[in-house]
Amino acid sequence: MKKTAFILCIVLLIVYSPVFFSGKTWYFADNYALTVPQKLYAVDSIKRGVLPFWNPLVLSGLPFLADINNSMVYPWTVLFFLFSPAVALNITVISHLFLTGLGMYALCRVLKQSPWQARVGAVVWMLSGHMVAVSNNIALLQSTAWLPWIFALVVLALRDRSKKALVLLPAVFVLEILAGHPQPPLYIGMVVGAYLLFAPYWKVWKRVVMFIIPAVVALAITAFLVFPFLQLSARSTRVHMTLHEVINGSLHPALLTHWFFPNIFDNADLRVVWGPEWGKLKQTDGYITLVGIIAVLLFTIKGKKTYEEKILVFSALFSIVLALGKYVPGMEALYERVAVLRLVRNPSAMIIVWSFAGAVVVGRSLEWFSLQKKLLSRLGTYVWIFPAISGLLLLTRDWWFATGWNMIDVLMRNRLSASAFHTLARDSIIVHAVLLSFFFTSLFSVLIMRMLVKKRVYWPFVFVLITLDMWGAIKPTIFLAPSNVYDARSEQAEFLSAQPNGYRYISVNDYLPYAGLFSYFHDVVTAPPFTTETRFTDIEKQSFAELLGRQHNLVADWGMAHNLSTIYGYETLVPANTAAYWKMNTEGSGINEVDRVPLTDSRMSEQGVRYILLDKRIYPENYLSKQYPWLKVVKSTPEFAILENSHALPIVHPRVSNQNVQVSAIDVRSNTISFVVSAKTSADLFIAETYFPGWQCRINGSECILKEEAGGMSMTAEPGEYIVLLNFVPDNFLLYARISFIAIIGYVVWLVISFRPKFPFPPLD
Repeated sequence: MKKTAFILCIVLLIVYSPVFFSGKTWYFADNYALTVPQKLYAVDSIKRGVLPFWNPLVLSGLPFLADINNSMVYPWTVLFFLFSPAVALNITVISHLFLTGLGMYALCRVLKQSPWQARVGAVVWMLSGHMVAVSNNIALLQSTAWLPWIFALVVLALRDRSKKALVLLPAVFVLEILAGHPQPPLYIGMVVGAYLLFAPYWKVWKRVVMFIIPAVVALAITAFLVFPFLQLSARSTRVHMTLHEVINGSLHPALLTHWFFPNIFDNADLRVVWGPEWGKLKQTDGYITLVGIIAVLLFTIKGKKTYEEKILVFSALFSIVLALGKYVPGMEALYERVAVLRLVRNPSAMIIVWSFAGAVVVGRSLEWFSLQKKLLSRLGTYVWIFPAISGLLLLTRDWWFATGWNMIDVLMRNRLSASAFHTLARDSIIVHAVLLSFFFTSLFSVLIMRMLVKKRVYWPFVFVLITLDMWGAIKPTIFLAPSNVYDARSEQAEFLSAQPNGYRYISVNDYLPYAGLFSYFHDVVTAPPFTTETRFTDIEKQSFAELLGRQHNLVADWGMAHNLSTIYGYETLVPANTAAYWKMNTEGSGINEVDRVPLTDSRMSEQGVRYILLDKRIYPENYLSKQYPWLKVVKSTPEFAILENSHALPIVHPRVSNQNVQVSAIDVRSNTISFVVSAKTSADLFIAETYFPGWQCRINGSECILKEEAGGMSMTAEPGEYIVLLNFVPDNFLLYARISFIAIIGYVVWLVISFRPKFPFPPLD
């Protein structure tokens, strides 16, 4: 294990050398838009001495601890207390890639593979397209990292009847739950369930009972988190997803090409996106090297497999069918009728099962493949043609492509040049991407087969070639930037922090087209001639100044880093009542965001939107004030402008304007809202904070009644002058915390008893 750990460390050191030696960090997608701001909010709240049950800073407020996706109580969150965001993120990503690679090695060894075959499986999994994709969302990465360890312990406990493995299962289950994303364990849990159901070991009821116990222990330990999460999930837009939303992320059949020749339809190094990837960010692929996938498929058909290998390969094949989703006849009906499949959207995420199973069996498959000497000799004879031809075409592309393209256009009667998509410039880059993929994939395939065909296979060389092959495949999808992209010092935030409490802001980067983070990320992976323009220029590639500018303009969730509140934001679980309040369209449910309403909409003022942050790198200063003359510029620099909406009401105000009722000293914190009421008559007060079970109201220490309202909650203000305190604690949290405390003590006792050293007692005289 030590030798393997050292080898995996060297691989990570080489593949991610910019992280280790050039001060680079991950910035793409959810890490930047969602995860890091959440971590900074959690760190700030805990430093203030508050366990943040509630987050008042995005979407007009929503539960925080209950959103398991922010992984607030996961052990690695401590890193964000100790280091800068970039360093903490880097350690989190690298350590989990290492842990999951080591876990895959352990699993392969448990399945009786040789050390080098297990190392091949480990590196194929660690450098898989799936692992690179989930590195852009550390909640997904953390949840995925523990899957090999879980499966290894399950096999040891069931097949080998290891009591110690059974005792360790709850600990790994707990880490899996705390890690933050339910999707990976749900899919691999289906594989584990099939393994338990059909295993030839023990009786069915014994197998079920054996694994119910560690599952119940893990759920009891995490009761303080799991039950609030289930409540939030049940009240989120996720349960209202339409069938169209559930299956919209189905894997296009053409993308199966990526499993043999990666980066054909999208290559961020070449900024090309076309075909089924057109208009999208990169989806996860299932590449495990071309030789690897051929070996796995042949081994599946012809090889002699253990029970564990049978379960894995057939689960992998079934997962491909599920991942194809709407492209498979009858699959929509299956997704509509099977509730568990509707729990999460994006069927293409089922590829994780293929990537996982493929990595487990690839070493064993290559060993079996190496014994098929005649087949390998024939393949080796013909496969040389592919790198030779593709390499020659690649080198001479500038000489022949334009002439060839024009000849094809003439033969097609100008249909090519008249196409809405195809142009000479676009097709030239597409052909470049295709030839590049063909050349390197087939070249490594030839070299690997040359190693396998030898009488004595030298597995270290095979390992090195497979590592290089996987590295080349994932290189275009590793998105890194200088660490200063997480520099949260913001002049805009400093200005807003100095303004009166009780109001909110919006950033036009979230509001207007082409200004948000996800339009920026789209520009990262594509450029003209595949788009009309791009903000991710050669200068931006070096400086990332515009990305930093959007962050400073408090795009997405970045107001959380400064304790500033907005009506927008980007969240995993959006409360259904919040989405319903902002609803503009008849279709869709606002899975991660809410609908954008016009600035003239009365809901803007009702929710206390007083400040609008304009990014002058993208829009001129008068862009909004010309359309909305009541907006006044209160702060302006060459990079941004801040406009004030004088119509905005404080977030706590009388439902009907009433001079006899005054609200002052509004103070909004992690779990509380407090304000002072001076009332001469009774009146209904509207509180523009999302209603959720768990809110409690007190007036000078006495309970008061809160009512749910569209866009918030309300209470009756009686005559007098008094302090109102609203406090949020998840329903039954103390009960769940007690269950967790008792379960932890019980589990520690179980661990001590199971792993205590056994000292022999001397015989008594």
